[in-house]
Amino acid sequence: MRGDTHYTASMELVLGILRLLPLELVGNATFQDEEIDETLPTNMRVALQRIHKAGFVHGDIGRRNLCRTDSGDVFLVDLERCQLSRNPSELGDEVNEVNEL
Repeated sequence: MRGDTHYTASMELVLGILRLLPLELVGNATFQDEEIDETLPTNMRVALQRIHKAGFVHGDIGRRNLCRTDSGDVFLVDLERCQLSRNPSELGDEVNEVNEL
């Protein structure tokens, strides 16, 4: 599998400072021209739902920000645009973006 290897992180906001703690290897970025199997879009939506359940939008949905492990797990990376959702329609918009990948 080609691509950059990424690690996920645990985030904690302490006194206005965002602290990160790397936790685990999350695989390689999914490239634009990479053929995807039928399970990948579902796994991408599951990864996005983790952020949405916490009330956040990712803000930069793209294949390059969806990493896949060898076992097929998908993680979202590149969270610098992640922010609290101000409108429930933002969550649906991001799901639609994943559907179009």
